Amino acid sequence: MLKKFVKLFLKKKGYEVYRRFYYDFGSDDTIKKILNAAKINFENLIIFDVGANIGQSIDRFRLYAEKAKIFSFEPNPEVYSILKKKESTDNNLKTFNFGLGEKKNILDFYVQPDSGGSSFIPIDIKGEAFKLSNTDLAKENHNRTTLKKDIELNTKVSLPIETLSNIANIENIETIHLLKIDTQGFESEVLKGCGDKLKDILIIETEIIFSDAYEKAGTFYEVEEIIKKYGFVLWDIPYIGKFASNDINKINFIDATYVNEKLLKEMQNS
Repeated sequence: MLKKFVKLFLKKKGYEVYRRFYYDFGSDDTIKKILNAAKINFENLIIFDVGANIGQSIDRFRLYAEKAKIFSFEPNPEVYSILKKKESTDNNLKTFNFGLGEKKNILDFYVQPDSGGSSFIPIDIKGEAFKLSNTDLAKENHNRTTLKKDIELNTKVSLPIETLSNIANIENIETIHLLKIDTQGFESEVLKGCGDKLKDILIIETEIIFSDAYEKAGTFYEVEEIIKKYGFVLWDIPYIGKFASNDINKINFIDATYVNEKLLKEMQNS
């Protein structure tokens, strides 16, 4: 109670309190402002949630868009079994047990002890990021999702991949108001699979990794190269994750919000 009081008091004075090493500036506030600028009723939203895990982002979206249509994608079968349960109480949620990528395929998927770290790209266990993420201080500050100690790092399974453009066609979706991507280094592959459908996406919220946490992970440059030609601009960086260390102040990853300015102007003028 005292913590809450102190935070509220400081906020009134123009200050914010953030968790050490993880700086959350509120992505949903930015998204809501963009949607308002586009004159969109929140209940009419179409949201693609790529890398859904157990549905944390669904809970986020439902705080301001109770009836939005959400399409959630999670390739990990065990984690998907938890995600799937949300459908029984949410008529506007549709879940899919496969990943999204550049083309329809079967790819190796690397399951990690903490499911939030699983990806179609293996963790680089020889890299600097792995060492920095496994200190005592780092372990105390980790964001955890579903942790299973009996799974070894980079446990490999073969899982299916589809493309966003194919799914949008199958579901007869014209405009995607929000595309959220959190795929642990596979983000640029998801974007490649959008193809020209990118012109019909208003907001992209994507994680971008700057460290060597994963082998051959997509880069900030690759993400920008794919989406820039469709009119996307970097709008906000609402989340910054740094390595938990008292000796360095090095960035690990960010969440970046991009807006399709061409589409935004069309919506404002309609």
